[in-house]
Amino acid sequence: MNKSVYILIALFTLCISSCSDENDIFDSSSARRMNAMLQECNEILTGAENGWIFEYYPEDSKYGGFQLYMTFSKEGEVKVTAESPILESPGEQVTSMYQVKADMGPVLSFDTYNRILHQFSDPNPDGLGYEGDYEFVILTINKEGIELRGKKTGVKMQMIPLPAGTTWESYSDRLNKMIQAFPGFTMRLNIDGTVIDMEESDEIGRYQTFKLPAKTNSSAEGTAFIYTPDGIKFKSPVTIAGKTIQHFTASADGTYLTCTDEGANGVQIVQMPLGEAFVTKKGNWFFDKNQMGPRLTTMWSTIAENMEKDQNGQGSELLQQISLQGSYQVFTIYSYSINDEKLYSANFYMDFIPIEGANQMKIIFAGGGDDFARYFYMEYFDMMLGYMSDDEPYNMTYDNLKSPSEITFRRNDNPDVVWFKTTRYIKYCLLYTSDAADE
Repeated sequence: MNKSVYILIALFTLCISSCSDENDIFDSSSARRMNAMLQECNEILTGAENGWIFEYYPEDSKYGGFQLYMTFSKEGEVKVTAESPILESPGEQVTSMYQVKADMGPVLSFDTYNRILHQFSDPNPDGLGYEGDYEFVILTINKEGIELRGKKTGVKMQMIPLPAGTTWESYSDRLNKMIQAFPGFTMRLNIDGTVIDMEESDEIGRYQTFKLPAKTNSSAEGTAFIYTPDGIKFKSPVTIAGKTIQHFTASADGTYLTCTDEGANGVQIVQMPLGEAFVTKKGNWFFDKNQMGPRLTTMWSTIAENMEKDQNGQGSELLQQISLQGSYQVFTIYSYSINDEKLYSANFYMDFIPIEGANQMKIIFAGGGDDFARYFYMEYFDMMLGYMSDDEPYNMTYDNLKSPSEITFRRNDNPDVVWFKTTRYIKYCLLYTSDAADE
């Protein structure tokens, strides 16, 4: 064997040895770097003495955002509470486990059940199932804030430390006042005098689409938003008619929101009165039969009993729900036919007349309805429709934080009596839902 062959063998052996050593070093270094990163993430999470505000978006194209409050312990526990509308009881706090693990980079995982957080991702029939995440890729992290991306949805979110000297109780109290003062249902955008109506999502309501006038340019059709202690914040900046807007602060008198972004002078979010919003914006407002005045409660019970008696050979029916649809000017009833095993609906025609400049509205039965209403249900509901109708307006309040799309109707001539409450998101029982879905 000549000398050149020995040299080639020696070089090949050296190369193999060198490459093997380099891979070992790289693997070891990579693992050490990841472990160091996970440790740093844990130290930052647990080192925030005042805890973290999590600006959580379950799915940012229809549901909007919510504020959660979290504190992390070195033992792997996380305590979670949130703004009032998503709590089961005032001050509710739920403790569960968390971990920071290596998966697609460092991942913050809430992998034991936490009712407050997992209500957004629970797919079960009894869960809310708002397409949310419970595992989040950590994109950036430091003591000033954490940027996250939902592992499943890809939605970007952020966590910020609760400011020093601020308690969650005082923070959430201010937050709740904003939620109460500025319902998404009444929002309307005003840009240099041009009014742009907004339509909130049918899902939860914290996503607004813009009803743009002709030839008005916009970088988005709509936006998710989140309430803050000072006002609201769009999830991302939106440019409309040359103005880039994202942050809004409430006026001193609490009647409008002013955009505080640079170059966005003259941009406000104003509110239309509830009566006007009720007849202008979409919404199917279901009666809460547990929160009605005594006479309406009695009428509801009587109607339900009579419908179930199989009168006039029409068959026995179960009264499921009643709703008001302002933009369609109808009083809608939902009934389940025991004979047909199907769900039916019928519409009575109404006049909903807003009182200009006030959160008030007249409710008047206009007479008649669709064929089902006139031929099958008029005898049952004629008295209730007449009782609700009057030239005396109803005062309307939008004041229930637990169910933030709830409107209470009180009569002017007896304001202390709750005549009835309606909500957009009530879940009423549908028997034989597969048949009902066919309707």
